[in-house]
Amino acid sequence: MSKIVKAIGEINRDLDKSAIEELAKEDAFQIIRDDRYDLMKVYVEFKRYETYLKVLMQEIKEETCYRAAEQGIENFEFGKAKLIISNRRTYDYSNDVIWNHISSDMKHLKQVKKEREQLLKKIKGDYQDIVNEETGEVERLLAPEVSYTQSLMVRL
Repeated sequence: MSKIVKAIGEINRDLDKSAIEELAKEDAFQIIRDDRYDLMKVYVEFKRYETYLKVLMQEIKEETCYRAAEQGIENFEFGKAKLIISNRRTYDYSNDVIWNHISSDMKHLKQVKKEREQLLKKIKGDYQDIVNEETGEVERLLAPEVSYTQSLMVRL
């Protein structure tokens, strides 16, 4: 794996995001073409690195912000990368009655939608006729179209 994954500082700092993405695509192409690598093992190892790096970044983020503020730094450039320290603004709308009604309606509609989806999933065949209990009318439910997408899932 050491020849696949670049060590810290090994990626050219003059590359911008799109160039780094292109580099990664080129490296991926080389890995795929090289029969020495078991792609399933490589994929699992990459997932392990992704998990490791995500936590690593989360853990140092707060201290990085603290130290930057302590030093009065708002912007920091390192190669082509620019680190911007900013304050994110959030709003709490819960003191507004109308907003609360809208929020409640949205939660209710989300639940109604979920229940409808569950009902539609149970249809055997192309459709099913049901009787609307409130109106007595016959309602034709059409089965949802189902598609499948192959994916990889790694449990660590």
